[in-house]
Amino acid sequence: MIGLLKEKNIYLIGMPGSGKSTVGRRLSNATAAPFIDCDEEFERVTGRQPSEYISSEGEPAFRDKECEILGELSKKTGFVIATGGGVILREENRKAMKDTGVVIYIKRDLKDLPVEGRILSVRNSVETLYEKRRAFYEGTADFTVESSLLDGMIAKILAFIERTDIN
Repeated sequence: MIGLLKEKNIYLIGMPGSGKSTVGRRLSNATAAPFIDCDEEFERVTGRQPSEYISSEGEPAFRDKECEILGELSKKTGFVIATGGGVILREENRKAMKDTGVVIYIKRDLKDLPVEGRILSVRNSVETLYEKRRAFYEGTADFTVESSLLDGMIAKILAFIERTDIN
C-alpha cells in the first residue's frame, strides 16, 4: 500500500457531510499516508472557514481559492486528501485529481447528510445541490462506496486500491 501511494494521491469526493474527512483519517491510518482535509487547508491558508469565506466573499471567490489550493495540493504525492463537496464543479479540479491520483466517491443517503454549519446546504436544498453535482461525482470517481458502515467502507476502499494499478 505504501508503495502505491508514493506517486499518487487518494482523493475523496462526495456531498458535504458524507464522511470524507472521517474516511480520510481512517485511510491515512490504514495506509500510513499523510492526511489533508481541504477545508482545514482552506482555513489555514485564508484564516477563515469556508462558510465564513462564502458569506463574505461569495461562492465564486470561494471556488477560485478552493481551486488554487487543490492545484497546490495536487503537486504533492502520497497523500489521502478529503476534498470539499463542490470541488468537482470545476473541470480543472476534476482533471488535477484524475491526473494525480485515484478518486473515491463517498456516497451517503441524502436524508442522512447534516446541513448545520454548511452554508450552501442551507441556502439550497441538499437535493438541489446533489442534482447539480451527481453527474460530476459519478463521472470523476474511479470507485464509489456507500457510506453506511465505516469499517466495511474502509475495507472496500483498501481492496479497490490494492487491486488497482494507479501508478
